[in-house]
Order: sequence, then C-alpha cells, then structure tokens
Amino acid sequence: MEYWENDRSPLLRFYHRHWPAFLLGLLGLLLFFSANGQLLITDPVESNYALTAGEMLVSGGWLSPRIYGNYWYDKPWLFYGELLGNRDSHTLFHMKLCRGLLLSLSIAALWYGPMVQLHGNAFLKGFIGVHNILRATVSEHPRNNTWWYYFLIFLIGCFPWSLSLPWLWKRYGKTLRLRFHRHTFWQSLDDRQRFLFLWVFVTWLFFEFMATKYPTYTFPCLPPLAIGLAASLDTLQAEYWAKRLAAGLALVFLVLAHTLAVPLCRQASAWDAAQLIRVYRLPSVPVYVYGGRYPVSFTWYSGIPAPRLVTRERLAEMRPEGISWNAKNMMPFQTIEDLPQEGHMLVLVDENSQKEFLRTLPGQWHKVGEGGRWAVWARKG
Repeated sequence: MEYWENDRSPLLRFYHRHWPAFLLGLLGLLLFFSANGQLLITDPVESNYALTAGEMLVSGGWLSPRIYGNYWYDKPWLFYGELLGNRDSHTLFHMKLCRGLLLSLSIAALWYGPMVQLHGNAFLKGFIGVHNILRATVSEHPRNNTWWYYFLIFLIGCFPWSLSLPWLWKRYGKTLRLRFHRHTFWQSLDDRQRFLFLWVFVTWLFFEFMATKYPTYTFPCLPPLAIGLAASLDTLQAEYWAKRLAAGLALVFLVLAHTLAVPLCRQASAWDAAQLIRVYRLPSVPVYVYGGRYPVSFTWYSGIPAPRLVTRERLAEMRPEGISWNAKNMMPFQTIEDLPQEGHMLVLVDENSQKEFLRTLPGQWHKVGEGGRWAVWARKG
C-alpha cells in the first residue's frame, strides 16, 4: 500500500497520487507566462496575426480575417496508418471511421462553408490557392529549401536533448542496422513505438516534400520525439540526470526570458518608432514606410496605417493579384513619383536603406531618432 492511501483527506490522496501532473502543470504555466507581459509584438509574422485579430474585433466581423481593411485568407490519421501497419483490420473497421470523418468535416464546415458563401472565389484563391497549393509547390523562402533544413531545426529546437543522439546511436545503432538488414525493424517495435515512429516519420516526410519550409512545421514532431526520448532515458536508467538537466534548463529559460528575449523582441518590433511618431507627429502630417520588411507592428502600436513607398514600376510587380506570393501584400502603398515635392512628412526607414532613401526622395531631411531596426526621418515644408 502506498503511503498516501492512508491520508484521510480525499483531496490530499488525489494530490499525492497525481503530484507529478500538478508539478508539470505548474512548471508549464511558469515557463509560458514568464516575461509574457514585457514581450513586444514582433515583425514580420506575429504582428500580422495581432493586427488581423484587432481589426476583426473592431469591425465586429468575427468570421472573416482582415488586415488594413482587406480580407486576408491566411491560416490523426497516423493512428489509422499504424493499426494498418499491424494488419489489424478488426480494430480498423471498428473505429467508426465514417462517423468520425463526417464529424471532422462538419466541424470544418462551420468556417469553410460561410467563408465560401461570403467570399466565393476570392477565398478559394487566397486560402486554398496561395496558402496551400502555392506554398506546397513554390518555395516562399528558397534559401530554406534544402534537404537538411528540418534536421538542423531539430538539433536547435530540441537542444540539449538532441546532443543525446550520438549516445543513443552508440547504444542502439548496431541493433538498428541489423534489424533493417534483416527486414525485422517494424516487427521489433510494440504498438506504441510504431505509432510514435509513424507520427515523426510521416510528418517529417510530408513537410520535406513541400516547397516552402518553416521552422514551425516541425512542431507536430516534437511531442512524439519527447515521448520516445523520455522512454529511452527511462530504459537506460538515466532518469536521475535527466530530471536535473530539465530543472536546470527551466531555470535558464526563466533567466533568458527576461534578460535576452525582452530586448530581442524589442529589436524585432517597431514599438520604439511608434513612440517617436506619437511624440513628434502632428495630426495632419502623413507617415510612410521605406525599405525592409513592412513593419505591421508599427500600425499595431501607433494606430497609423503608414503606406509603403515604392516606385510605380515596383508597385505593378507587388500588387496582390492572382495566385502568387504577392497576394500577401495587403499593406497600403504610395508611389514615390506621386509624392508632393514639398510639405511636412515622416518616413520610417529600414536601417539598411538609409543612404538609398536620401538619394531617392527629394527634400531636406533630418533624422528624428532610431528604434529597433527603424529610423524616423522628417521633412519640413
């Protein structure tokens, strides 16, 4: 009999029996919310979703995502694949697949149906065409399109646990090679191991064949990897040092969240530029953006939808038309050729575009200040 079964209080018995779950939940809350209120919204991705949610809330249209006033159509079959691997047709046919599929489709239809009815072909082109088909067939970031990209993300994202790979290979490598050579690898796994293996391998293989690669696509692989690694450590009686390493990493994370993450987020945000504009700008003075990745966070913090300055030729190339990556260019634009030659205006200029900006735009400019990767320049009439 366990010691906690002698407790008279049912609440204490429940706690003593499930204290690991309580500890894990408390640690998760601490790590998730640590420094959360000090982290600024960053560019180029997070700010898009924040501004979209804000505009939906203000407009009262909770169904259709929108940004800068434009509609924006951005964003467990493995279990069946495993019991198939076991050739267990009896279990497969008693899993209520038809009813489960109908339930899944019904839940999805609660949003897809009204969106198709409201926006028709525009939604199909934007959401299905651009953010699914185009993303799968044309790389949005060609520099990431390498065979080793997700392996590198795994090494970084799972650090320091990824350092155990050489140790695990030394322990199991010879056995694995032998099982693959004899074609007995699959038979050597139990049901749980097969499910975890399929979860990792199929997810990785699916996204490996997609043209566009993102670090976040690896997230579905992390839970089975964590479970499998934890099982390996338990088998190898490495629980002692694993617990202490996890506790040490939690402490490091808390320290870095306050000392490193906060300033890095500020650097990747246009919050400082927004504060400069608020102090310096008069109500009638226009504000523009020049160079770099468009800072949506500036609009979030200032409330000013500053147009992006481009040439007429460049504007023709960037217009969000058809099924192309230009469909993501929802920010307002202003052509440089159509700017007035005189008059007061403010421009947010990317740190790498300062000299080009001064050569391109006419007038006497002076720098108001800098914040993050943006400098605020002013022209007086």
